[in-house]
Amino acid sequence: MDETDGFGHNPSSASAGAALRTLKEACMGGLLRFLIALILGAAVGVGSALWLIREGPSWGGAEVGGWTGSIAAGSASADPYTRAIVAARGLLALSANEAVYFSRSADAEGAPLRESCVYRVSGSAPPARWWSLTAYAPDEFLPQNDDQALSYDATRAGDGPFRVQVGGERPADGAWISTRSAGTPITLMLRLYHPNPSLLASPSDWQAPRIETVNCAEDGA
Repeated sequence: MDETDGFGHNPSSASAGAALRTLKEACMGGLLRFLIALILGAAVGVGSALWLIREGPSWGGAEVGGWTGSIAAGSASADPYTRAIVAARGLLALSANEAVYFSRSADAEGAPLRESCVYRVSGSAPPARWWSLTAYAPDEFLPQNDDQALSYDATRAGDGPFRVQVGGERPADGAWISTRSAGTPITLMLRLYHPNPSLLASPSDWQAPRIETVNCAEDGA
């Protein structure tokens, strides 16, 4: 026979019910915290991956004199991130034997490339059958101007050392890449077509072009 109190209640049953409710509440609370952590973790993971693909380093894999690139783009051995970067940025990813891409958004001192500054890019002829150097705006499109001077290439440079000025105004003489209306930061993209096998075997042995700041508008120069 069940024991009851003076009001006809069974204390044992009440205690068991309370314990069951507490257990359910604890389980629901734990499940809720787990779901929140899962959602936050997924958001952080997806967000960081998107940042890396769209805003992070262009390739990873190889850094030469401040220029970053990868000989894996376009190859069967390309990792998932490289494939995603190529797809997201709309790049024509040829195999390394056909083309290698290097980019840089800072000068020799590590300062971001700005529209208000004038730069000098110089170096020996890159180790490739043909090459080009192009300026890009922060949105990874060409600067919106009609200067018809957005790139410089091997056809104009010849086989020896080269020097080209990069800035918003056409110099009195010499080669020029226009960054007028580009915004900040600017990215310079160096494309090497049919690169020498030595570059592919050991990119770090190549002496990449140097980017020097000549002056900036804020300096009053």
